[in-house]
Amino acid sequence: MIMKMNLGARCAGLLTLLGVLILASCDSSAPGPASARTGTETYLVLGHIYQWGSPHHNNRIDHRLEGIDFGKYEGILLGGDICTETTKFESTLDYLNDLFDLQNEHTMWSLGNHDARNGNSAWITERTKRPLFYTTYFNDVQWLVLNSTFELDPDNPDPCEDMAQQWQLITSVLDTVHHAANLVILMHYAIWGNVEPEGMRTDLFANAEKSWVNLVCDSIKKFETDVYPLLTNVAERGIHVSVISGDGGQKSKRYRYETNEGIEFFITGINNSIDTVVYPAGSQFNFNPDSVLELKIDKASGILELQFVPLTKIIN
Repeated sequence: MIMKMNLGARCAGLLTLLGVLILASCDSSAPGPASARTGTETYLVLGHIYQWGSPHHNNRIDHRLEGIDFGKYEGILLGGDICTETTKFESTLDYLNDLFDLQNEHTMWSLGNHDARNGNSAWITERTKRPLFYTTYFNDVQWLVLNSTFELDPDNPDPCEDMAQQWQLITSVLDTVHHAANLVILMHYAIWGNVEPEGMRTDLFANAEKSWVNLVCDSIKKFETDVYPLLTNVAERGIHVSVISGDGGQKSKRYRYETNEGIEFFITGINNSIDTVVYPAGSQFNFNPDSVLELKIDKASGILELQFVPLTKIIN
């Protein structure tokens, strides 16, 4: 089941309708008979995958990824920064659609700064048939795709209404999800701030430090103080919670932190297509081997596991 919402529309009854739709989606998400769900499904999580110095107007993914048979995965989670200038030319979206089948409900995309900064986000939504933030349910998972780059879209200079709608979406989903075995939140920036201990601070691992991001315009709402307590409530209901950022690869190749409540945080991304002459070893970038994140769901038990694998392992 997928909830499609025209969240950019400006209509008075939208927020009320949104809440009703979310309640309906979450309440109807009880899993079916275990006998109908067997085997393991694997999703590939990709972030920060643009090709440095691409001759195609900076609009290609890392060349090492282009030979992968993405069709062998049950789904693809795109954590943003897909190309250097993703929406500068519409033809880039056709190229990405050929790779990732953007309209497939199992292809999810949280926009990164490289995807948002040229505007033209309509080119993306025209192909995905989904808004830039939404929730959907399948395979015992409540999926929540968030937009953490509102301020970068030049076509939306006043994103306050969209931010308010996303905040309503966040709180409605976290308040009402009960039947799913898992909750997976996909975002680009690692906005969770100081949830982690000192040695695991996101500014040491993510490409950009974004713990300061405010989720609404008219008050102060941060992930650490306003979202994390809701996530602990979800975890207390016995739902496994995973939060994924796609803004990694430059400082660190793998980031995983698990809280005392069992909530998992991941930062993933690759970066080694960079020109090592311009940026030699010992510069600001990490040149250890790139890794990607795989998400596996045991369909019979509903158990969800995320693990990093070397990029070389999945390249054909």
